[in-house]
Amino acid sequence: TQNLIAGLVNNTKDKSTLTQTNDKGETLLHVLAQQSVEFQGAVRAVAWQLIDAGVSVSATTNQGATAMHFAAIHGDLNLLRFLLHLDPSLVHTLTKSNESPLVFAFKHSTEKYPDALLRSLVFLGRSKANVAQPDAHGHTVLSLVLDRFLDHRTMSQTSQVVLLDLVEFLLQECKVSPNGRFPTTASFVCSPQTNDIVKCVTPLIRAVHISSVFLREHALAMLLHHGANVVETDDQGNTVLMHAVVQNHLDDLRICLGLVPYAERRTVSQTTTLPCEPKTWTMDISASDRTAALKVANIYGETALHLAVQPRANGSFENVHIVELLLKHKVSIEALDKRKVSAVDLAKLQHSGILLGLLTNSKVVARDVDTCETYAAIPPVDHDATVYLSQCQARGLVKTVPIPLVKSPLCQAGPGANVHVNGVTEFSVLLSKVDVQAGQHGVNVFYRMQVVHNVVQDVFVLFTNWGRMGESGKYQHTPFKCVTSAEDEFKKIFKSKTGNVFGHDLFVKKIGKYMVNPRRRERHEYHESVTASFSSTSLTHPKSILDNVVQQILGVVTDLKCLEQAATGYDHSLRDMPLVELEPSVLATALDRLSEIKTILDENASVLKKMNSTDQPLEPAQIGALADSWRAATDGIAEKSSRYFELVPRSDASCDDVPLASFLTVDDVNKEITRVRHLLDVAHTSKIILGAKANAVHPLDYCYDAMQVHLTPASTADVDVISAYFEAGFSRKPSTHKVTRVLKVQRKGEAECMQDIAVPGHHTLLWHGTKKSNLMGILSRGLCIAPPEAPTTGYAFGKGIYFADSAEKSFNYCGSDPYTLPDKRKVHYMLLCDVALGTTHRVVEPEYREVAADGTHSTFAMAKYQPNPHDTLVTPIGSCRVPLGKLQQLGEEISLPSAWAIGNIPDFSKSTVRPWMLQTSRLDRAGLALLDKALLTGQTKVEWENSLEVPLQPLHIFGERWAKVTKLELQVEAKEFYVNGRERIVRCHVTLEFENSTKYSYSAHKYFDVVTNESLANGFKFHLERPALTHNEFIVYNQAQVKIAYLVEIEVA
Repeated sequence: TQNLIAGLVNNTKDKSTLTQTNDKGETLLHVLAQQSVEFQGAVRAVAWQLIDAGVSVSATTNQGATAMHFAAIHGDLNLLRFLLHLDPSLVHTLTKSNESPLVFAFKHSTEKYPDALLRSLVFLGRSKANVAQPDAHGHTVLSLVLDRFLDHRTMSQTSQVVLLDLVEFLLQECKVSPNGRFPTTASFVCSPQTNDIVKCVTPLIRAVHISSVFLREHALAMLLHHGANVVETDDQGNTVLMHAVVQNHLDDLRICLGLVPYAERRTVSQTTTLPCEPKTWTMDISASDRTAALKVANIYGETALHLAVQPRANGSFENVHIVELLLKHKVSIEALDKRKVSAVDLAKLQHSGILLGLLTNSKVVARDVDTCETYAAIPPVDHDATVYLSQCQARGLVKTVPIPLVKSPLCQAGPGANVHVNGVTEFSVLLSKVDVQAGQHGVNVFYRMQVVHNVVQDVFVLFTNWGRMGESGKYQHTPFKCVTSAEDEFKKIFKSKTGNVFGHDLFVKKIGKYMVNPRRRERHEYHESVTASFSSTSLTHPKSILDNVVQQILGVVTDLKCLEQAATGYDHSLRDMPLVELEPSVLATALDRLSEIKTILDENASVLKKMNSTDQPLEPAQIGALADSWRAATDGIAEKSSRYFELVPRSDASCDDVPLASFLTVDDVNKEITRVRHLLDVAHTSKIILGAKANAVHPLDYCYDAMQVHLTPASTADVDVISAYFEAGFSRKPSTHKVTRVLKVQRKGEAECMQDIAVPGHHTLLWHGTKKSNLMGILSRGLCIAPPEAPTTGYAFGKGIYFADSAEKSFNYCGSDPYTLPDKRKVHYMLLCDVALGTTHRVVEPEYREVAADGTHSTFAMAKYQPNPHDTLVTPIGSCRVPLGKLQQLGEEISLPSAWAIGNIPDFSKSTVRPWMLQTSRLDRAGLALLDKALLTGQTKVEWENSLEVPLQPLHIFGERWAKVTKLELQVEAKEFYVNGRERIVRCHVTLEFENSTKYSYSAHKYFDVVTNESLANGFKFHLERPALTHNEFIVYNQAQVKIAYLVEIEVA
C-alpha cells in the first residue's frame, strides 16, 4: 500500500488529487498511518509530500479518527513524533465515540501481544495525553488492558511482564485511578439468584476473572498497591471479595483481604527486554476497609458469606477454607438477604452438613445417609427355586433328552458305521493323563478307543487315537471279523492303559496310568415358559406393591435372558447345562476342590525348585525321592481334576469328544477359580428369579426383597443434575443418547460400611458402566473387587473398582447390545456411585497395584480430556461433589499441575558421533521423576552419584547414546513466585559427568499451574508425560469406599 501511495505522489501532476478522501473519509495520510512499516526514509518522504500537497494532519474520518489514532495502534515512535510535531493537539482529539488515540488503539489493535501498544502508551502518556479519558461507553485504557489482553494465556513470559509494566505505567506514571466502574465485554454471573450477567465492574473485579493465576494475582497486587478500593462494587452491588468467593479463589480472597502484605514483581529491561531484578509492591488494606467490604450486601441482600455457602444456583464448592477465612474476619453470620435467608439457612439445605457445622460450631451428621432402617426379610430363595423346578417337572415342562454316542470324526471305518454297544456296555472310552516325562510341569495327553461296526462289510474296527490335548494326534484302525476279538482287544488295551478291568463300576486311578473321562448320557431341555421374563404376556402375577417405574426397570434387571448372556460370557455351555441347573452349593464345592488342586500345585512347584536348585546339590537318591513325590502328586492332580469336572461343566463348550485336561499350573487353576466365582454369582442371582416364579407374591416384589435393596424414582432435581452431568461428559454432543429415567439406590449395609472408614474430604459422584447381564448381581452384592486369583489382564491400575467422571468413558462398558423395552425403546443402564476418593495418587500411565499408594486412598489416572474443575460442585441432590464441567483438554484448556521445560541444550552438530547414535533429546517418565526428586530435597545444589538407588541414566538425553552417567549436579539458579507465595517457575541447571570424565549441561525449568501452549524462552520446549488415557479413571481398592447411589437409564436411538 505504501508503494502505491508513493507512486501516486510521485506521478500525480494535479496535487489536489492527493487531498481527496475515500468513502470512509480517510485521507492518504490516514491510509499511510494504518500501514505496519517503519516510518523512515521513503515513507517519511511520502508523508512530507502529502503534507506539502495540502493533506491536513488534523483531518478526521467519518468516525472522527485522525492519523494519530491509527498510528497509535502500531506504536511507531517516529510516526507519532512526526504527527505530534505538526499538531500537538492530536493527543487530545476524540472520535465521535469519544475515543482518544490511546483508547482507539487499544480497542482496534488485532495484536495478541502488547509491545507496540506499550510504546504508544509511554510516548503519548509522557506527551501529556489524558490517559484516563473514557470513551462514550466508559472504556479507558486501563479497562481495555484488563478486559482484552490479560486473558491471553499463550503469551510469552516477557509479554506477560510487559503487560504488567503497562498497567504499572498507567497507575504510577499516568496516575490513572484504580477505582470506578467500566463496562466489560466478559460474561460472568455473581449471584446465584439471577442469570443476569454483570455489565459494569471495577478494575479489581475484572482482574479476579483473569484465567492466568500469575497475571490475575499480579494485577490484583498492583491495583491494591496503587489504592484500589475493596469496598467498591459492580452494577449489582457485588464486591471483589464476593467475586473471589464465587470463583472459588481462596488466594485471591486472601490478597484482597490484605493478608498478603507484599508481592514481588519483575520489570523488563529497556535494553534486553528480559526480566530483571524484581521490585516489591506493598498491599496495605486498612482494617476499616476490610470490615466495610465484608459488610457489603449486593442488590439481592447477599453478603460474601452467603455466596461462600452457595456460590451457584446448582450447588456449592463447600470450600471450608474460604468460609473459615471469612468467619475469622468477623463476617456476619446473622445477615439476611432479601428473601430473609441467612448463610446458616443456606447451609441447612446442604446434605453434607460440613458448612453448617462450621457456621454453628457443632457436629452435624450428613443428611444423605440411608434413611431406610428396615428391609424385608430375605425369602428362602434356594428352597423356592427347588420347589419351582419340581413344579415344572411335574407339569411336563422339563424334558430329558438322551445324548447319542457318536463315532469319532477321525475314524474312517466307512459310511454308516456305528459305535458298537453290547447290551448297555458302550465300547467307547476317552482316557486322559499327565505325561510327567514331558515338560517342566508335564503334558496333558489323551487316548481314545472305539469299536466301530461297519454294517455293510460286517467288519468290527478297533479305532485308537492318541496324542497331546489340543491336537488331533495319531490314530490307527485295526479290523476284526469277529466282534468278540474286537471286544477282547479293546478290554486288553483298556487294562494296560488304566490298570482297571473294563466294564467294572468301580474305577481306581493308578499312578502313571490313564483315567476315564465319563460320558454324559442325557441332558435336560426346559420349556421356554420356565425361563420367560416376568413381563411375558403368557404369565399372570399378583399385583405388585412397587412403583411402576421401579417395576419396569426391575423387569429388565431380572430378565433371565440377561443372566444366560452373562453365563455364556464366562465360557459356560447352556446346552450342556442350562442356567437353571447351576447350583450354588455344587459350585462352592467345586471351588474347594480347585483350592485343593492349587495347594498341591504349589507344593509341586516347591519340589521342582528343590530338584533344580544349584545352591544345595542333592544326592541321586534324594532327587529320585523328590521325583517320585512329584509324579505321585501330579497323578493326584489329574484325578482331582477329573472329579472337579464332574461338578462343573468345562469351559470348552463341553463337547464329549474333547478330553478333560488336568490343571498343570497355578495360573490355570486361578483362571478356573475366577470363572467359577463368576458362575457362582450368576447361580445365586438365577435362584432368586426361579424362586420368584414359585411364590404367591408378585415376582418383582420377591426379587426386590431378595436383593435387599431399596429403589425409588429420583426427584426432578436429581434427574436434572444427572442429565447435565451425563451430557457434559461427552467430547461431542451425544445427540443419540439421553437420560430417560433414574432410580435412587440404597443397598442394605452399604452406607454403614462407608461410615466406618476414615477417608477425608468430600465424596465424588462417579460413573460405572456395566453390561445389563451384570446389573442384578451388582444390585444384590454390590460392586466387588476382583479376587486374588483373577488374572491381572485388563486391570491397568490394579485390582480395584473402576470409575469415571465422564459418561462417555463408562458408557463404552455397557456393551453394544441395548435392552429393548416393551415400548420398543432401546436402553442401557449405568450406575452412579458415591465414591470416597480421599487423597488420590495421580498417574498418567498404567501402574499396577492392589492397594492404594502410601499416604493415599485411591488412584487418579489423569487423561487427555477432563471435566473443567471450575464447575465441580456439591449439588443440592446430595453431599457428593459432581464434576459438571464440560470436557476440556488437559494442558491446553485446563492447567497442568506442573511441567518441565528443557533448553540451552549442548551443541553436538560438530561432533564426530553420527546422528543415529545420538540420544532422542526427550526426558522420559524416569528422567522427569529424577528432576522432581532432586527438587524435593529442598536444596539449592544437589550432587548425586549413579547408583542402584538413584540411577542417573534417564537424565542423559543429549549426546552419544551409550555414554554412561556417573555424576549429577543440579543447581537451582532462581525461583519465581505467585503472589500467594507458591512457586511459579524453578530454574535449574543440570550438569552430567560421564565415565570418561566428559561433561555437558542443559537448563531445566519447572513450571507450576501451566498450559503447554504458553510461550517459552527461545530454545526451550516442554517435556511432558502424555496421558495414556482419553478420559479420567478413578480406582479404589476397598469396597467400603463405594456406595451405589443411582441406577440411570440411557436411551439410545
